[in-house]
Amino acid sequence: MRKYILLFCVAAAAYGFHAVSVGHGIYGDGNGYYSYAHALYFEHKLDFGPIYDHLSHFQGKKYEFSRVFWNTKPGPTGVLHNMWTVGTGLCWIPSLFAVDLAVHIFRLPIDKFNIAYEIGCGITGIAMVIAGLYLLEGFLLSYFRKPVAAAAILGAVFATNLVYFLFWEPALSHQPSFFFICLLLFLSRRPSPSVRLYVLMGSLIGLLLITRLPDIIILLPILTFLSQSVQKTKKDRLKLICALLFGLSLAYIPQILVQQAMYGNLLYNPYTSGEQGVFRLIPSQMFDAFLSVKRGLFIWTPFVLVGIAGFMKKIDREKQETRKTNDVFLVSFGIACIYFSLYFGILSAGFGNRFFLGTLPFLTFGFARLFSRMSMRKMWIIVGSGILWNMLLVGQFLLDKHRLLDGVGLTYGNFLTGQLILPQYILRLIF
Repeated sequence: MRKYILLFCVAAAAYGFHAVSVGHGIYGDGNGYYSYAHALYFEHKLDFGPIYDHLSHFQGKKYEFSRVFWNTKPGPTGVLHNMWTVGTGLCWIPSLFAVDLAVHIFRLPIDKFNIAYEIGCGITGIAMVIAGLYLLEGFLLSYFRKPVAAAAILGAVFATNLVYFLFWEPALSHQPSFFFICLLLFLSRRPSPSVRLYVLMGSLIGLLLITRLPDIIILLPILTFLSQSVQKTKKDRLKLICALLFGLSLAYIPQILVQQAMYGNLLYNPYTSGEQGVFRLIPSQMFDAFLSVKRGLFIWTPFVLVGIAGFMKKIDREKQETRKTNDVFLVSFGIACIYFSLYFGILSAGFGNRFFLGTLPFLTFGFARLFSRMSMRKMWIIVGSGILWNMLLVGQFLLDKHRLLDGVGLTYGNFLTGQLILPQYILRLIF
């Protein structure tokens, strides 16, 4: 537990310092989710007018700019448009309450648009990721020795793009989604399923759907584990399925209410309507998702290949339960790869291909499975190499973000060169 508390403190300090230095704590899509949280908490309804006005004329450190980049025109009901689902905003409301409570207790001279409220949302994201990692380690310990599980967790944090979205940009929908997935995995392995447990899991599934609907594909292993754990009569199975659906329906209600209030249509969803992307069977798009120098998954996060190797490795005298779990994760990851590469028309913004962050719990199992058949020395060499590549890439990204994001003049050669010369550049700055 102490290592997770330490990780939280370091991540919160790094994020807080970065937010204060740039003048705001929420970036990109996070502004849409923040608009939900801010409107619901301060205006007590879907009145986006005040927060949109603030974000559209945001006074940065150097100049004024707009943080709103989507269509905000009123819809059929007169409510200003917001193209995201409501789940992440709901997760952030407690942090707005906590900051607001501190403001009133200590009589701080700040208004409702102060950066402290944004930082509170980011801190919530950090806490949710770290809680998810704690639960994920508990899940792994059901199959592997503690050093192996610890190495897998360390690799998942520092050798993948999760480190960026933990330390620098934690206020997005991926952080709550990661937590829900890890908690569902942890609960799905409980030995004695009950109606109460299934209502809870159904509620978590519903929250995942209204947080990141595209991550619905990541429910495949969880639902598989649930189906394997139920060894009861047909009547008992029906009771558990009804409990699961009841919890899901209960958690999905806020999204239905938002859809009715915003569009006048209970069934309209920005993801299912095509507003957030559509499936396109284009080979070049699939290539870009994995191998593009502009945030391709295997180029920016080659440590993912360690997890895939773990899935594929043939292991003699392996426990049947571990083998079955591995097969479920392998098939689920393969389906997720096809799904994410076909669904989104463009590569994700930010550091690496963040659309795959929700698959990290699967991959972490692959890391651990491969490590379990290695010597400690070899295991730590692989983890250390993955961390080194990733930290160099984070440094390159922070120093030359424009080139890596926009791809202006970017080739595989100068991408790799940037990795190689970064240590030399840092040494020059120090000495």
